[in-house]
Amino acid sequence: MKKGLVYSAAILAIGSIFAKFVGVFLKVPLINLVGDYGIGLYQLPYPIYTTILTFSMTGFSLAIQ
Repeated sequence: MKKGLVYSAAILAIGSIFAKFVGVFLKVPLINLVGDYGIGLYQLPYPIYTTILTFSMTGFSLAIQ
């Protein structure tokens, strides 16, 4: 059975909303556990991580081979 584009987009949207809720429910206890200073240290390498993740997901490794 062939599914349409709207069905596939709805599945992706539901999955992304679910992932956001899971992230919130995991981050709130982490904030309470480690405090402001700990969250500051947790957020410090985040821009570097997202940059590396972006390059790895866009096929940068294939382009430099």
